[in-house]
Amino acid sequence: MTSSIFLREDIKEVFSIFDEDSSGAISMQDVRRALYTITGQRVTRSELLKLIAFAQDAVAKQQQAMQHQQDQVTCLQRSKMASPEAQGPPSVTTITDGEVMSFSGNIRSPSQTGASISTLSVRAESPMNPQAAAATAGSTPAPTVRSQICFVSPRSHLLDSSEGIDLDVFEQIVLRKLKHRNYEEELAYTFALLEDKSYLGFITKESVRRAATETGEALTEAEIAEMFDPLVTGVSTAAVDLSTFTDLQLKARKAEDS
Repeated sequence: MTSSIFLREDIKEVFSIFDEDSSGAISMQDVRRALYTITGQRVTRSELLKLIAFAQDAVAKQQQAMQHQQDQVTCLQRSKMASPEAQGPPSVTTITDGEVMSFSGNIRSPSQTGASISTLSVRAESPMNPQAAAATAGSTPAPTVRSQICFVSPRSHLLDSSEGIDLDVFEQIVLRKLKHRNYEEELAYTFALLEDKSYLGFITKESVRRAATETGEALTEAEIAEMFDPLVTGVSTAAVDLSTFTDLQLKARKAEDS
């Protein structure tokens, strides 16, 4: 957790360096330069566009989730305010000698041990003439309807890349790139373990057999042959280089995530 906080601080610091005008956004060219500063790797334009699309979608989902939580809290607060307990004691309005009298309070029925009547508050309203009083007494008050409508209004964070990339999107770009790079490093390490020492730079059936024996992994000849099937590898040779191995693993991982 602490390392994650430090990483985000580093990302923010690099972003501020390239945000020379303090506008809160940097250009795509600056994003590429900033990525190289942090990761030491250069990215192509097509790769950068994919990273931006992923980052914008990730930030938009985060903001939608936060907005949804805020809307739920607001709706809960409004519901509590509109509940009968929050509306106060009932009130009764009567007309006496042309004057409107309002009584409010809680009226309790007498109990067996004695009468228990709550104190009523009496408030005199403005005088009314008999005709108006009669009209008021005979009229039926319109019912009051309290409705609570809760809207979830997520804010879209999808930006036109020509408008620049803000800190939130830039942070997601960097984290995505670092995660991808770490996985590629793991694949490179795995490839080195499987690499055929007689044919450097390639994994062969023989090197897979050797690795399986050393690790105690039980692989049949059919399973090994399937690994090097041209329909699986996409190459006609009986050996796989690092690039092909990495592509195969990335495709398999993407299929698992989807």
